[in-house]
Amino acid sequence: MKKRIYLKHMFSFKRTFIIYFILLLYPFNVFLRPIDNINDFNKLFYLMYDNVFSVYTATFLLIPLFLFLIEHNAILFGNDNVIVKMRTKENWWKERIKLLFIDIIIFTIFTNILVYLPLFAMKKISFIHLALLINALRISFLQFLGYAVLGTLFAAAKLLTGKRYMGFIVSMAIGVLDYIFMQCGVNIAILTNHMFFPMNAGQDDVSIWLFRSLIYLMILFVVVFLTGCHLIKEKDLLEDAYYK
Repeated sequence: MKKRIYLKHMFSFKRTFIIYFILLLYPFNVFLRPIDNINDFNKLFYLMYDNVFSVYTATFLLIPLFLFLIEHNAILFGNDNVIVKMRTKENWWKERIKLLFIDIIIFTIFTNILVYLPLFAMKKISFIHLALLINALRISFLQFLGYAVLGTLFAAAKLLTGKRYMGFIVSMAIGVLDYIFMQCGVNIAILTNHMFFPMNAGQDDVSIWLFRSLIYLMILFVVVFLTGCHLIKEKDLLEDAYYK
């Protein structure tokens, strides 16, 4: 399937525009806080980052909106004509995940830009230095991998149950469990804490966390993807499309 067709399908839904509009407005809630007396730019930048990527925001805003956003992928690849054109179930699965990366790239870039919007409004964008940008870029790649895990899990759960809402529930449950573990002081991180990191940590802490999270998320993605490859062997895609 051509990327142009996929993008056209993505933006044919009003939901897509509503989701990105909500995200566009969200970072400006930072102005409701007393930030005028923050003179340390690093602290100010961390505040902006944490405002967008805190565990609470990720769990109850970013992840749900992302899952609503990628539902169009399930709708498109549940179409009889698309299923037939893919010829084999393996091609259908691989193409679905490959094109899902388009959603993930756009979402990751857009949400990371949100960190800088209040800084533009405050005319402090020139204070951003290279070290902050490098860490932000490195962490954004982990976000990409994390969303890839969530998106593939969504697709696999939909494949197993035949229901799109089950894809949402299963994927959303991962973020909620992470949040519950954090609130209860349980030292278990399934996904969220491997995607988003407090940027005021020391450089050594960042490097160690980045390496561990990178390996973990890559392995997790491969496991979920291969699980989908196994599930699809037992599925009749046209029958699932008919009864979805």
